[in-house]
Amino acid sequence: MHKFFRKTLPTVVLFTGFGLVASAAATSPNLNADVLYGCVTPVNGNLTKVSITPPTCPRKSSLITWGARGSQGPAGIQGPTGAQGPSGIQGIQGLTGPAGAVGNQGLQGEVGPKGERGEAGTQGDVGPQGAAGPSDLYVFSGTLASCGHYSAGQAMASMTLPAGSYIIDVFTTYYANYSPIPVPTISSPGKTIPLVELAGGNWGKAMGSMPVTLSETGTISVNCGDRAGYSLQRFTALKVGQINLATN
Repeated sequence: MHKFFRKTLPTVVLFTGFGLVASAAATSPNLNADVLYGCVTPVNGNLTKVSITPPTCPRKSSLITWGARGSQGPAGIQGPTGAQGPSGIQGIQGLTGPAGAVGNQGLQGEVGPKGERGEAGTQGDVGPQGAAGPSDLYVFSGTLASCGHYSAGQAMASMTLPAGSYIIDVFTTYYANYSPIPVPTISSPGKTIPLVELAGGNWGKAMGSMPVTLSETGTISVNCGDRAGYSLQRFTALKVGQINLATN
């Protein structure tokens, strides 16, 4: 701890080993020091050579010191907390930190409302021709057959069909010298029907249709009539999904 003095010292009271009390006034050019030194004359108590360093005292005077730093005193009690100071100015923006790790997948959100219908698109180009699909119409493709006189019951033409339901259609022309005209017939496994004559006389036409259901592969035939000449013009079988027979 530093002691500060004015240049003109106040009266100094000194206690010497002889019990002498004296006072004196002294001056010093620089007294800003923790320890001061001086020379005191015991006879009259004059204080001379005040200095911050030990001086050489004259005869019949003694060196004295004062203002020495004492030992550290105990800490004082804690003072009251001071008032809150004003907020400091805003600091500068810090650097951007590194990107964090990717979080876990969130839960599935709810289905949103249905959007409005968009405008119709432009007409696309015509696609290529597709492959031919399976046909349900069977057509006799053999040589157009005919029957001569006295060949009744002989097969004029035949088609072998897979299992299923069919509508058989036959059309023939004929020449005959006899009446009634012995018309041809259509036969299937377990069933035979005659064709229907469409015109009378020696020259005429006959045709007929017959529904038939085959439980397995079977043969459909057009058979010749008796004593007349016939020429087969059309012989087809149209496969259908189901045959329903109507009643009167």
